[in-house]
Parts: sequence; C-alpha cells; structure tokens
Amino acid sequence: MACYALLSVFDLGFAATSGFRLIYLVLLAVLGLLATYGLFILKRWGLWLAVAVSILGITVGIATLYASVMFSGEVPAAFTTSGDLALLNTTLIGYIALNIIALLYLCVKRKIFS
Repeated sequence: MACYALLSVFDLGFAATSGFRLIYLVLLAVLGLLATYGLFILKRWGLWLAVAVSILGITVGIATLYASVMFSGEVPAAFTTSGDLALLNTTLIGYIALNIIALLYLCVKRKIFS
C-alpha cells in the first residue's frame, strides 16, 4: 500500500524536474495519494482507484520509455550525455515494474477490501 505513496512521490519529483509542465504526472500523483489513503482505510473505492492509477502509471511509463528509446538520436538539452539517458530509461523500467508489482499485489489481496 505504501507503494502508491512512493509512486506518487516519484511522479511529483519527475513533474518538478520538468517545471510542473507535465500536468498529467501531477494529476497521477494526486490520484495516487488518494488511492493510498483509500487503501489504508480499506475502502473499496481505494482499491479501484489504485488499480486505475496503476494502469495509468504503466501506460505513462511505457509511452515515456518508448519515446526515450525511439527519439534517443534527438536528445533534449536536459539529457546531454548517454549516461543521463540510460539513467532515465533505468528509472522508467523500475517505475513500470513497481506499478506492475503493486497491481499484482492488489489482485491477490482484493478480498480485504469488502
């Protein structure tokens, strides 16, 4: 359950590095924090919100990773070295994996939320 709080902090951190121009990450972080609250108080809406946040997080992570790999020849000024790009890709893979693990955990423990 704390995994969603961690993912929300990651979303806010990544949005902050972009100067909060990535509004969808801020929205995803807020929804993730609401899902974390719902999960901690064992509400059914928290479960469904967390599932939706996980699916959205996986989608955003895969789309960002795809764009990073496909457009690596056109490296933005923020990522001037290949090491920075590799770090971004590694972080995105971890983000996607953490979302998948959290989603699978919710599927296994869904009977708690009645």
